[in-house]
Amino acid sequence: MQDQIINEFHAPTLDLLGILPVLLKNGAPVDKSTLAKAIDIFGKENIFDITIKNMERLKRYDVTGVTFKDQFDKAVQDVYSNVTDEIFSRMAGE
Repeated sequence: MQDQIINEFHAPTLDLLGILPVLLKNGAPVDKSTLAKAIDIFGKENIFDITIKNMERLKRYDVTGVTFKDQFDKAVQDVYSNVTDEIFSRMAGE
């Protein structure tokens, strides 16, 4: 980030709310290891509590666009609603 955002684009400061784990597969050893390393490097307090799991419906949105047809769409919407809730919570805590 230092090289690309601050040095290259001359951004004076960069504020991060946290690191959002995305597209993780339940119980996958590589994903669990990667998340554990991120916690070690950045600290648990800098990792979002919510994790976006690998969802086929989410991948399909690249082809179909976002849809609001059934319970699977509702599940994806609920995940992102939880993300926005955590973002607002983190912003309020600053």
